[in-house]
Amino acid sequence: MFVPLIEIALFIEIGGLIGLWSTLLIVTLTAMIGTLLLRQQGFMVLRQFNEASKELKNPLNPIIDAVMILIAGVFLLTPGFFTDAVGFSFLIPSFRHLVFQHVFFKFFNDHSHNHSTNYSANDDIIDADFEEIDLPDHSSRTSGWKND
Repeated sequence: MFVPLIEIALFIEIGGLIGLWSTLLIVTLTAMIGTLLLRQQGFMVLRQFNEASKELKNPLNPIIDAVMILIAGVFLLTPGFFTDAVGFSFLIPSFRHLVFQHVFFKFFNDHSHNHSTNYSANDDIIDADFEEIDLPDHSSRTSGWKND
């Protein structure tokens, strides 16, 4: 709801300063440059994902980058100065990393309050169900080795 209002205000202010044609040219150029950068970074992330898969490494980082590049694309293809700034920000790998860390740790901290134990981001957590069973008594049987 606020984004369209911000965009309208920026179009009015910037358009008033630089003129209609310059404003339209900037918006068109940012969409074209953004599309080229999206394509370039998309191929880069695809290559990283393929390398991680081949080396049997965790492909989470390339997947997260791909999602954030997709978000960047949505912002860059939406006409406006504010959305272009947000979209170009998401094309900067260090910015994506910061955003992911903030969102991940916010999500992690919000959900860790429901548990009595707090885990760090590096802990391996295995969620499993178990059932105890009684094993039959085999003490009178031989092991099957000769000379028993």
